[in-house]
Amino acid sequence: MAKTVDQFSTIENFRTKYNELAVDVGELNGLRTEETGNIVDALNSLEDKSFFFQEFKYSATSGQTVFSGNDSANNSLVFRSERIQVFKNSDHLLLGTDYSIGGVDGNKHTEITLNVGASASDVITIYAYTGSYLGSAIGAGGGTDGQFTETAQNTIYNKNSNGIILNGSSTGRTTTLTTPAKIEFDSGGTGIFSQESITFQPGASVTADSFVGDLTGDVTGNLTGNVTGNVSGSSGTVTSISTHSASGLSDINYTTTPTNGQILTWDNANGYWEPADNQSLSSLSGDTDDLTEGSTNLFHTTERVQDAAAAMITSATHSNISVSYDDASNTLSFTAGATYTDSDARGAIAGGDGLAYNSSTGNMSVNTAKGIEINNDTVELDYETTSTAPSSASGTVEGHLWFVI
Repeated sequence: MAKTVDQFSTIENFRTKYNELAVDVGELNGLRTEETGNIVDALNSLEDKSFFFQEFKYSATSGQTVFSGNDSANNSLVFRSERIQVFKNSDHLLLGTDYSIGGVDGNKHTEITLNVGASASDVITIYAYTGSYLGSAIGAGGGTDGQFTETAQNTIYNKNSNGIILNGSSTGRTTTLTTPAKIEFDSGGTGIFSQESITFQPGASVTADSFVGDLTGDVTGNLTGNVTGNVSGSSGTVTSISTHSASGLSDINYTTTPTNGQILTWDNANGYWEPADNQSLSSLSGDTDDLTEGSTNLFHTTERVQDAAAAMITSATHSNISVSYDDASNTLSFTAGATYTDSDARGAIAGGDGLAYNSSTGNMSVNTAKGIEINNDTVELDYETTSTAPSSASGTVEGHLWFVI
């Protein structure tokens, strides 16, 4: 009987009627549905679980095995796996023994195939039904219903709160969660395979004691543990390696504390890089004369360049010049041999037979006599030709010659 409160009731009447109604209706958490927030949600959830039953009838042709599409009442066959009953005439057929299902369409099927062809005019009847709770056996939690619910949108979700274990084997199943995680996979040692990409919620992490296989794509975050294999890619960055040091690399050997400007050199004998001061010259390849200056530490400094250049110049062989290096001021001083003036050169020259030399002017002259003269810078004979001997010519005249022709 409905509990009503009229406008003339007292507060006590209202309280009594309300309490009676509450007792009659019951608590929301008493509903056998997972949606207990309010009556509307509860009713919608129950509607999602509504039971549906459909009959499909086909009149077979001789030898027909496949039944699908519209039946004799023009209903198109559609059903869920394990939710049908199949009859041939009045005989109940068994899945696997008498028929198989096919025509996968999402989470539905659209055809059955008889193992043995039907006879002409045999009536094949298929009863399809739905229901939201999959299975009815008593579960590990003691409930009388299965722990998965199906919605009208064909999605399935669990109703229990302590976790889910998905086993990939019918024997030796894992029945207890081994980690605090609420979902656990046990494939029986064969691994989990996905044909599609796996997307994680932003900020989620992946934790594994070991990871075997290829990891392709961009990784943002921290990777803790050991990685065996190759890391390759044409782009991408590692945002921070501030917690790593070069000395921790397997092919770098530090036996001394690094110093300012120090470099690493390759030790081929031991197969690692190390500070140059750790090595002896015999372990270095190449021209060792170019590798050291009192030390096998090969780092570059301006002082070393200056010292090397000075050593090359001051140790070389020079003619009439000397070189000195001032290391403190980083300068080279060049000193040439003795120099000579004009007077020094003139003083070193003297005249000879028939030649006269003026050391003051540096001029040289020819001594002329007895038929020799200088004519316009030319030394020549002092002569003339004639047809008759000159009357003045006698044995007392010297130096001038006459040729009588």
